[in-house]
Parts: sequence; structure tokens; C-alpha cells
Amino acid sequence: MNADDVFRWIVPGLVVVMRFVRMPRSQHTSWSTNWPAMRRHRLDAVALFGCTISMIIALVLYVAFPWSIQFAQLGFPLWLRILGVVVALLGVTLLWWADKTLGDNLSVTLQVKENHSLVTTGPYRFIRHPVYAAGMSFFIGTSAASSNWVVAALLLGSYSLLYAQRIPQEEKMMLDHFGDEYRQYMQVTGRLIPRITR
Repeated sequence: MNADDVFRWIVPGLVVVMRFVRMPRSQHTSWSTNWPAMRRHRLDAVALFGCTISMIIALVLYVAFPWSIQFAQLGFPLWLRILGVVVALLGVTLLWWADKTLGDNLSVTLQVKENHSLVTTGPYRFIRHPVYAAGMSFFIGTSAASSNWVVAALLLGSYSLLYAQRIPQEEKMMLDHFGDEYRQYMQVTGRLIPRITR
């Protein structure tokens, strides 16, 4: 068994770990409970659905039909692929921390819930979007572990586009709801990485 065969098990294993970590929050992230918000933000819902489909396609191609994307192998050294696994696991850890900190404010869609509070503790003390930062860490890590640019394009490409259109909308929504409180919060935190000076 060569390194590619091993990572063909590790990459989907990382996805399973990520989904397992998110499972306790499933009542907050299910499609059915977020349907009203999805209808208000149809483009966002379509983008989110597209990302899910992209991830499934990437995993099916990588695991079940590796010969079909053999041309896209990047030949990363073993140490870089292992580092990718570590980065992905760090992303999963940040995701767990962010979800736990958000509590009932967590939602898969763009919405401000009833009794929504501005969370500025945990990872939110340093960055405004730790869930998205966790997602990017996870997909960068899994892409490196796969050492395949088709997998990377499907994972990183689709989620980068989702985050690029979603983050400005989410910040506008929070500004509309929390006003100056959120503006002050923006001044002391970074979007996806912490500010060097506060």
C-alpha cells in the first residue's frame, strides 16, 4: 500500500470527523429549521448546496474513481501531506470551539434569530468569523493531504466563493441589527485572522 492509498482513507476520514464534531449542533444547522432564511437568501442557499455537492463529487472521485483524476496528482512530499492533515484537524478543533461558543446563535443560513446576542468570547474574541476560518483551514488541509488539484479546486474553490459572497452579507446583517456595538467589535477583531494590533 503506497501513500496515495493511505491518504485515500485519511481524506474522507477527516470529513467524517468534521461532520461528527458538528453533529451535536445539527438541530441548529438542519435545512428544515433554516428554510425561512433560505427563502430570503436564495443565492446563498444555492451556493451552500453547491458547496455540499462539490464536496461529495470530490470525495467520490478521489476515493472511488482515483484513476479519473490521476492526471491532477501534484506529487506533494509526505511531510506536506501530513502537515495538511494537522491543519485540517486544527480547523476541526476551531470549528468545535466556535460552535460551542455560539450556542443557540448558530445557524447554517444568514439570519438573526430571536434573542440573538453578539458573541465576543471564545474564538470570537480574536476573529469575527471563526467558523469560516475553520472551514478554510479544513479545506486547505484536506486539499494538501489529497495532493490533487481537482480535489483542491472542488473543495477550496467552491467554499472560497461561498465565503467571499457570504461574509460581506453577514457583516451587513450584523451591522443592521447591532449597529455601533458591532462597529466597535469590528475595530478590534480581524475577519479571518486576528489583528496584530488591537
